[in-house]
Amino acid sequence: MIKIFLSLIIISVSIQATIFPIFSYSEETGTMLGLFTLKEYDDNRSMQLFFITQKKGQMGLLNLKNMSILDERVNFRIYGSNTGQSYYGINNTNINKSADTLYASKLTSSLTIEKTTPLIWDILFGIEYIYYAENKGKNNGTTYFIDLND
Repeated sequence: MIKIFLSLIIISVSIQATIFPIFSYSEETGTMLGLFTLKEYDDNRSMQLFFITQKKGQMGLLNLKNMSILDERVNFRIYGSNTGQSYYGINNTNINKSADTLYASKLTSSLTIEKTTPLIWDILFGIEYIYYAENKGKNNGTTYFIDLND
């Protein structure tokens, strides 16, 4: 994970992005180390890169906003995580005072194209992919929700 963290810093410095380090500690997740970078190309186009590592897993995000590709405005977003989250039951309505940790791998990606119209609003065409799968090994063989590929 340190290699990923250092790689992100090197990438951020090389593209001259604004860098925000993330350092946090909580009793539940322990020490969190992360990085958020922002590169604004102009008023409309930007790139965001986010990464966090902790004792319950890692998560990351890449978000490209209004990139010009073949005279089109293209947005691309990918988010992935394999972290454990506190879980008190369905909709957290369980009277249980203690939480279990629910470990799952998640991936969400989307690609959209914006088309300018003579009207007030632009048209947005896109596709999104969602993946969710629980880590049965870390969840003591228990599955709370079905795997999802959508």
